[in-house]
Amino acid sequence: MKKAIALILILTLMVSVIGLVACGGDDENGEDEGKPTATKTSKPTAEEPDDEDADEAEEEEDGDEAGEPTSEADDDEEEEDTGSDDGVDEGIAKLFEKAPKCIQGEFVTSGPGMPEVEQKLWMKEKKMRMEATVEGQESISIADLEEGVIYTYMSQMGKWFRVEISAEEVAEMNMEAILDCDPQIVGSQSIDGKSCTIVEYHCAGVESKAWIWKDKGWPLRVETQSPKGTVVTVYKNLKFICADDSLFELPKGAEIMDMGEMIEGFEGMDDNSGGEMPDIDIDINELLKN
Repeated sequence: MKKAIALILILTLMVSVIGLVACGGDDENGEDEGKPTATKTSKPTAEEPDDEDADEAEEEEDGDEAGEPTSEADDDEEEEDTGSDDGVDEGIAKLFEKAPKCIQGEFVTSGPGMPEVEQKLWMKEKKMRMEATVEGQESISIADLEEGVIYTYMSQMGKWFRVEISAEEVAEMNMEAILDCDPQIVGSQSIDGKSCTIVEYHCAGVESKAWIWKDKGWPLRVETQSPKGTVVTVYKNLKFICADDSLFELPKGAEIMDMGEMIEGFEGMDDNSGGEMPDIDIDINELLKN
């Protein structure tokens, strides 16, 4: 049972990560489609973008030390006159209106008591793909926010896991949900020469701070407070080009396990036990072989 619950928690963490990046806008950047190469997996890979397309597409790349706010005098954090709460919300909303509909790049998440995780990201309107390798295990996540479904592949198990999310959950995952979290503009600062608006917000009792790129409406750095300390997510090597549609599709013949059915099975066990979960040790690897 513990292993099965751990798997569910992994998928939940993946959904939380999407919440940091799932923002979309009407910006016309990235209409020329590039074709980034995905990490070699059971998922079909896309080709590298043509030189002509890459030249035409707007590209912004961070340096080796990406994500660290600069300490130069011109870029020091400065308090901004935010005016009324309505003015704050309006200012933040205008930032998100600049968000591109297509983006690709990388983001690194680190924090106390957890391994540093670097992921690759592709986003095209309401579709997303993320790839990561953690302690030698490869994972791929493909999300269709319009359909409300997320698929996650884990190399150790060799299967795809399907999770449905409601329209309400999708809305909460959008960066614009920050507007419901008492956001405050606390200053401005540059990251790798990119001017950012610093926004502090509190969602479900969790305090966070985001450095939003003023020109693109995209976070370059997010800090979230946890019981063990600050969890930091840094975005780098960003390119505003659209990936090929095939990158957001599952491979033919993919073996899929519906996590909803597994959860319903656990709930059924709970009902049959008179309201108390039995102490059963389920080997998830054996379960997945069936």
